[in-house]
Amino acid sequence: MTNQSKHQGFTLIELLVVISIIAMLISILLPALSIARKSAQDVACLNMLKQWGVAMGVYEAQSNGYTLPIRLKESGSSTKDWVQNTMLFAAMGQDSYQLGYGFIPLSMACPRAEFIKTQEGSGTYAGRYPIQYSYGGNVSAYTGTQLLDTTTQIVYRLDRIYNPGYKLAMADSLDWWIRSSRSQFYQDESIKVTSMMTAYRHNDAANTLMFDGHCEVLKRDVLDTSISGSIMNTKHWLTFD
Repeated sequence: MTNQSKHQGFTLIELLVVISIIAMLISILLPALSIARKSAQDVACLNMLKQWGVAMGVYEAQSNGYTLPIRLKESGSSTKDWVQNTMLFAAMGQDSYQLGYGFIPLSMACPRAEFIKTQEGSGTYAGRYPIQYSYGGNVSAYTGTQLLDTTTQIVYRLDRIYNPGYKLAMADSLDWWIRSSRSQFYQDESIKVTSMMTAYRHNDAANTLMFDGHCEVLKRDVLDTSISGSIMNTKHWLTFD
């Protein structure tokens, strides 16, 4: 006598239950994966800023302790912005010509910076992007209570800066320089509203580099000087206050 085994497949109800469980797991995991991805991008941005801080330290060591000038007056009326400083960018170990004109590979930019990805260079700069749509130097740091005179060279010795661990040297931005009076205009990464904007692209916060080389995540209400009662906010921006 031959025993025959009958194989019974899944019923429709069983399949629907499995599918619903999988869908539920996906709905739970996707937000967690998105949060983890953004957290990893935040850390990557801080690490990149630390590398820029190391490069600024190399510049200062080679310049008798003087900080990196945001704008440097050369012969006649010509000027050179910090994004064109070949000494600084050589310390980053990249192509000095391309970096000397402020174009960087995306690996050197903030991963949360989106506007920069729409600004790819052409010709010699193909595959590179303007650094000012990722990080900007603090122009307010060099001016006390005055705006920067763009035709002059203003640099300070690091040991003359009051509390350099509290003073902003560089931060997330949508311009090659940032200043306190433009600290309130950032909306999102889709548009550059005005010049000299701080970019609060990390959950309404900006990654920042201080003059002593350490990095901090500072919320918008700490840096935005337009907020009522924010007199202390200027303390991060102004060098000698």
